[in-house]
Amino acid sequence: MPSPVSVEVIVPPAVPAMAAATTDAVVAAVGQLTAEAQAEAQLQSPTLTGGLRGAIGATVAATAASTVGIVAAVAPYSRYVEEGTGPQHVPGSRDTYTPPFSRIASWASARGLSPGAAWASIRRRGTRPHAFMQPAAAKVLPQVAARIAAAIAAVLGRG
Repeated sequence: MPSPVSVEVIVPPAVPAMAAATTDAVVAAVGQLTAEAQAEAQLQSPTLTGGLRGAIGATVAATAASTVGIVAAVAPYSRYVEEGTGPQHVPGSRDTYTPPFSRIASWASARGLSPGAAWASIRRRGTRPHAFMQPAAAKVLPQVAARIAAAIAAVLGRG
């Protein structure tokens, strides 16, 4: 099974002596950022059944060493959608692997495509990428430092 597609933000404590005072503010800021990234990834993800969109989640964990925010798509096929595939070669063989026709047929039919042509195309060329996590990360990550700095400044009375 492929690994999930994820984006992680790791924030070390600002100043160890003030870690307790700033941790709540940093956790809240990272929580808001991960929620925004999750919403953006869900918006960008392709949908037919809603399975991929529903498999995108966010979590925040805080320890004495850091605050970590993670947005991950955990559907078994998430990575294939995000990165696309090439023809799937069976290890040690010249044969290629193609998902069962029945899976491709229902997907193709829902889009008005010929199931046989779609299956043959995927077998020959693989699938194109449809990035949804990368655009979400690109939208949210540039804001991380400023938003965390603002949260800490607000706690210290400088915001």
